[in-house]
Amino acid sequence: MRGHGDSEHYEEVDATVSHSGGQSIKLYQRAYGGRVRRDFNLPLPEGTLIKLSFWVLCPRGGSFENKHFSGGLGTPDAMLANLDVFDASPNWRPYVLSTSLSSFTDRFHVEFGTGSGNGSYQGFDWATWVDDVKVEVVLKAEAQSWTVTDDDIAVVVRLPEGYERAKIVPGSARLVSQHSVFDWSPGIVAETVDGRASLTFKDVPRLIDEIQAPSSSPGHTPGLGIRLQLAVPDNATGAEFRVAAACGIRKRERSANSGP
Repeated sequence: MRGHGDSEHYEEVDATVSHSGGQSIKLYQRAYGGRVRRDFNLPLPEGTLIKLSFWVLCPRGGSFENKHFSGGLGTPDAMLANLDVFDASPNWRPYVLSTSLSSFTDRFHVEFGTGSGNGSYQGFDWATWVDDVKVEVVLKAEAQSWTVTDDDIAVVVRLPEGYERAKIVPGSARLVSQHSVFDWSPGIVAETVDGRASLTFKDVPRLIDEIQAPSSSPGHTPGLGIRLQLAVPDNATGAEFRVAAACGIRKRERSANSGP
């Protein structure tokens, strides 16, 4: 992340304070405030989920008069989610922001700051620290068909638009029970052709029973979830960025040659 303050003294990397690891971002709550920001250049279709999690240490709190900590994520057009921290605590505290995109975008950013105040405090002993920042992007994929053979499930997943040539991270495909986050099976990526990934989940009789079981309540359709990771270049930095793609398979989505 890069600094955006009006002075190099308003934000810095602090190697003396951290939630984990050996350093954190320190934002001074003095005149003009401090700000850091990271931009991401990725094609994100409508319905994409963006989740931002981070830890904050704010020992002196804040106010509109004397600066306060704020964090958020947004696009060039608007802030999508943000929060302010006013109350003081001697302990690190976790925060999570998430949003689902209502339209396509090819850029978004994450930022933290201590602006938005009217005070002119000039000292360096009033600050907020941020650490363990994590950005998770979950794209909507589509399960086009699935078949059952003995105790195996084979699924054809259509990757999201803009990711047809993305590399699937080895070992990342998962078949997940929608009733228990602890019930999952690894998948084997057989091939990816024209944006369609052929996945095979072997020896999963219990998950097969779940998807073939009668509905437990009116309007409920048993189903399983598929989740995998895609490795794509971040057009802003050239570095590899991993995004998740997720979809569900249900009884009504079976192909004509699906198992009973």
